[in-house]
Amino acid sequence: MSAFIVAPGCINSIVTYLNYHATWFGWLVTDHGFDVTRTEDLHRLAEALYQMNCAAVDQRYGEGTAAKDEAEAPGFTFHRVVRSSVAVHKAACCLQYQCAEGGR
Repeated sequence: MSAFIVAPGCINSIVTYLNYHATWFGWLVTDHGFDVTRTEDLHRLAEALYQMNCAAVDQRYGEGTAAKDEAEAPGFTFHRVVRSSVAVHKAACCLQYQCAEGGR
């Protein structure tokens, strides 16, 4: 299996979807501390997903690999990306697969 850092739009579309359907995802507050109705929590959640992806890349290819990749590309920042439910599902599957390395 290979691992790579997903495109920012992948994570951003997932977090945007969670925000637009916040009533379905209230459990994120109690289980993980992310209130997807609050802008600052959307940024925190997107950053956490990005860091999880980076950790998987580091576990697959060695510590510091994700930082090297990040240095060669623009940094990650959250902004709203609206996509269809099917596209968001595909983005979530992609992110999950890319984060399947290691056991951190």
